Amino acid sequence: MIVDFHCHFSHSFFRYREYEMTVESLLAEMDRNAVGRAVISPAGEFAAVRNREGNNQVADAVRSAPDRFIGFAAVNPWTRADGVAELRRARDELGLTGLVIHPMLQGFEANDPLAFPLVEEGIRLGMLVYVTGGAPLLAVPYKIADLAGRYPEGRFIMGHAGWDFHFDVLYCLEACPNLWAETSKTELANLESIARTRGADRLLFGSDYPFSTYESEIAKVRLTPGVTEADAERILGRNALELLESRNDR
Repeated sequence: MIVDFHCHFSHSFFRYREYEMTVESLLAEMDRNAVGRAVISPAGEFAAVRNREGNNQVADAVRSAPDRFIGFAAVNPWTRADGVAELRRARDELGLTGLVIHPMLQGFEANDPLAFPLVEEGIRLGMLVYVTGGAPLLAVPYKIADLAGRYPEGRFIMGHAGWDFHFDVLYCLEACPNLWAETSKTELANLESIARTRGADRLLFGSDYPFSTYESEIAKVRLTPGVTEADAERILGRNALELLESRNDR
């Protein structure tokens, strides 16, 4: 089964241009590409500032297709105590099982103490923590690794596997056994170096849909030099299922 670990869902939002989405259209796109399940989180302004609305939309989508969607909450650390309360609501009332923080959209450095209370609450609630990576200064790999290293009891995902700053990713994965790298938007060379050096176990397939396409992101994994068919199976789905199932062990 292909599992998309990084997919956006909000009904109508702005991110470089206007987007409109429906549950039906997303499911159709997943079906066209044999994607069985997707981790969805809010997009655009709903990821940046309108978190409560965005989390409600994600929860509604999950309720409409619980066998296909897993919901992660977006919360801006600048909302401080209100954000911690929103995360608690998202977990306890909405049933969302991960936290997404986005340093570029939300305006903070990934390892800024501003984010610590939110991350700590997410870990206490047994939630996975996805940090969107790649933004200059704000979300370079070593800052995400520094955050993960402060909380060895947590489980962190580096979004886009560092994107344009992938040269640090291998060192970060080696330093932090509680850190995984998500594949969307990153280059073949980055995926190849991780797969050859560290193996496929710490890579999670993501589409970044609708900002990228399933066709290109799936093909990228399958075409990566050094990635065997068994490796591709792990990256495209098995690793994600194991990580998602590990939530229940806490």
